[in-house]
Amino acid sequence: MDLLRAIAITCIILGHSKPHSGIFEIRNFNVVLMMLLLGHSFYLSSAEKNISYPQYVKKRFQRLVVPAWTFLTLFFILFYFVAVATGQKYYFSGAKIMQSYALTNGIGYVWIIKISFLVALLSPFILKISKRVKSNLLYYLLIAGSYAGYALLLYVHDALPVVYKALDNINHYLDGVARTLYAEVIIYGVSYSFIVALGIRLTKLSQREVTGACLGFLGLFLFLSYQNDFSTVQAFKYPPQLYYLSYGLFVSFLLYRLLDYTFFKKFGNSQLIIFLSRNSAWVYFWHIIFVYYIRLFGASLPSYLATTSSGRFFFIMAGALLVTYSHQQIKELRQSYEDKAILPAGTPMPHASNI
Repeated sequence: MDLLRAIAITCIILGHSKPHSGIFEIRNFNVVLMMLLLGHSFYLSSAEKNISYPQYVKKRFQRLVVPAWTFLTLFFILFYFVAVATGQKYYFSGAKIMQSYALTNGIGYVWIIKISFLVALLSPFILKISKRVKSNLLYYLLIAGSYAGYALLLYVHDALPVVYKALDNINHYLDGVARTLYAEVIIYGVSYSFIVALGIRLTKLSQREVTGACLGFLGLFLFLSYQNDFSTVQAFKYPPQLYYLSYGLFVSFLLYRLLDYTFFKKFGNSQLIIFLSRNSAWVYFWHIIFVYYIRLFGASLPSYLATTSSGRFFFIMAGALLVTYSHQQIKELRQSYEDKAILPAGTPMPHASNI
């Protein structure tokens, strides 16, 4: 799965480097693939564990939200000093900063952390359902049936502006709270939970079933593409709709199926792929700084790096990888000192063969 996770994070960063419209459209499976892998990882780590739900939520919060807040704090401090050093007005308003910590709009890009946390809250309940439904076919049909409920939520979402306006007439804050709760929490939490539900079941699918799912989602995507006059799937991403989801699932299942071939297995064992996969969260966080550097100071960069999509991608990805590697080395060095500090005087370090 390291290869798929590396592909997902690479495609996400590629999308943020403003590539050609065709490339931008092709890589639009990335978030769906990431959610599928999130469900798969949750199943592998939690299937045999018995942990209380409050404890689980606490761990997910510490694993997902706390690192995001830590990064945001570093991000805003860094650009504060940049603004002071260059004599410019600070780039972010108080409202944008607060929205960023709320993982909604703000600086952008951190919304995927919100989605990951929301689906994590629902994952234990999805896992219980998966354990009770033994048939893969029945499980798939249950997900398909549940999507009808989500389609109803989307229909209600389209009719809500009237409700929002009425709430705004009563109190401006009521409008904001209702809009955020429904659009940012319920809609996105439910939509990507379907993908996580598929990921939870992934290891139980035979090669034939994976191929069947791949072809099924391809057929659905082609049908919806025709129905929507071959519109871009990006137009159906916010909020996620079946046209966007079917494309993402088709490519995701195709990539998963390709992992059965030796070439892809060997490619997935490279050190770069493993590093990118194991550190994907921090690679994602750090890349945001370089995206903003181009946005604010692109004129100071060589023309190739600032004005071409390949140059922007190289600058953002190389910068994120370099900072992530340095970050990892600092953490390992600190851990090494902490391990030495807690050893009693005269205690020999364990030999490598005994570890």
